[in-house]
Amino acid sequence: MSILALLDGAFLSQGGAPAGVSSKIIPLSGWRLDVLRRETSNEAMKNINELARANYLRSAMDEAFHTLLYAPTYLPLHILIGELLIREGRRPEAILKFSSVANAYSVRGEGAQATNVLRRVIQLAPMDLGLRNRLVDQLQANNRVSQSGGLAPLYKTLLQNQIQGMIIEPFDFPALEEKKIRELTSIVEFNDPSVPHGLIMSKKALSPAEQLQWQALLNSMRSDGSMRRIFERYFKPELAAAMVNF
Repeated sequence: MSILALLDGAFLSQGGAPAGVSSKIIPLSGWRLDVLRRETSNEAMKNINELARANYLRSAMDEAFHTLLYAPTYLPLHILIGELLIREGRRPEAILKFSSVANAYSVRGEGAQATNVLRRVIQLAPMDLGLRNRLVDQLQANNRVSQSGGLAPLYKTLLQNQIQGMIIEPFDFPALEEKKIRELTSIVEFNDPSVPHGLIMSKKALSPAEQLQWQALLNSMRSDGSMRRIFERYFKPELAAAMVNF
């Protein structure tokens, strides 16, 4: 029986030929070798997915690593390995795998693919600011980041359906009462724990005694209702009340 061995030097070696038949080396052009690798990798990925669907995760991973021997740069295969790592509960390794794949896509100039992979890894590590910054950098490299000097251009972009959501502070809620925006949007609140805010005072400009005087003044304004009345000039009553009752 003949055995075909795929070599990285763009040759196909035929060995183990029957008696009387000489073995030979058949040169292949680079693109034909790439096509062979891709077709073989696609077939292997089908097998890997079938094993994973049957919950044979270890066998699926073994098959994936075997496929890497002849298709080490086939990035969809690396993504599939990342998904298998998640299935196996190896989240940190999956994050590293996806991050490497995103880098590879970026180096290749495939920005859209890099962006998709970064979004996937952010799902696994939503609190990783470094990953989020990398996503923004990637989007900026793809000319998909628009700078805005205020909220008005953002609202306009929202109305034109060029973006689908915004993160805003509660004190910007009144702007959403504008008729066109109100009809097309809804506010989604996540009920995160509130963060106390206050005056930022310069220790160099104000002595400790003066800082205490300011604190006493603010406490007085809260207790006599004057601070709430000020807030009600700009916010809905329920929001104004929440801002002074903490």
